Amino acid sequence: MKLWRGQEESLFVKFTLTANERAAALVSLGGMALLMAWLDWTQPKSPPFTGKWAWLQSWAFESMGPHGPAFLHLLLGGAFLLGAALTWWRR
Repeated sequence: MKLWRGQEESLFVKFTLTANERAAALVSLGGMALLMAWLDWTQPKSPPFTGKWAWLQSWAFESMGPHGPAFLHLLLGGAFLLGAALTWWRR
């Protein structure tokens, strides 16, 4: 459904972000994940975990010990920062 005469016929809204904006978003997500890793390292949680991702935290705790969720967040933060570096490099 068009809201105005010049609008494109599309079901999806197209958000156009530049490469620098995408890289900045990925850096901020990576920073938050690394902050969570640091918090999980300094104050490790113990089971039972709650929430939608409790199964993943339980797996990390059982396979890697009490600092398993911290390693999980560290891996996630590293992936975000790597994606940001690749996005910035390919611009």
